[in-house]
Amino acid sequence: MGDAHTDLARDQDRANAYSEFLEVFTAYIKDETVYETLEAAAKNVDGIRGGYSSGRTNISKWIGGVAEEIKSGDKTAWMRLLLDSMGTEVYDELKSLSPYKNSSFIKVDANQNGTVDFHMYGVKESIIERLLENNKYPWGGRYVLVVDEDGLENLIDNSEIVVLKEPVKG
Repeated sequence: MGDAHTDLARDQDRANAYSEFLEVFTAYIKDETVYETLEAAAKNVDGIRGGYSSGRTNISKWIGGVAEEIKSGDKTAWMRLLLDSMGTEVYDELKSLSPYKNSSFIKVDANQNGTVDFHMYGVKESIIERLLENNKYPWGGRYVLVVDEDGLENLIDNSEIVVLKEPVKG
């Protein structure tokens, strides 16, 4: 176990290595000949010891399977990659290569205790700005967007669900 500064430095090293890995993964999606570089980038991330808020990874063990799933258009693999790469420099490019290039995401965590958490990803700020400005609601407040039954039906009918995790059966 290291001191906090060393652990925090490892976290930063891992974040940098993971960003580089995502850049190489993006290149691989466009050109399969860089697969060896992709494997090396995965091993580089895996080689960084645990930090303050991160632990060891094993990307190099699963990258071959995930790379194939991405190349074959597997929507669950794509969604996981997009959610994982959100906020990185390559996110926009990855999204443009994905089956979801023109989509926004609402992640639903249906918890076993009966609660539901919603997380919105990729909803264009301009849409939210327009909603707030058209209704004269200022930034900084908390609001509930109420969708009538017809609007909800349209949302459901025009949406696709990608399963990220199957519920625990028991």
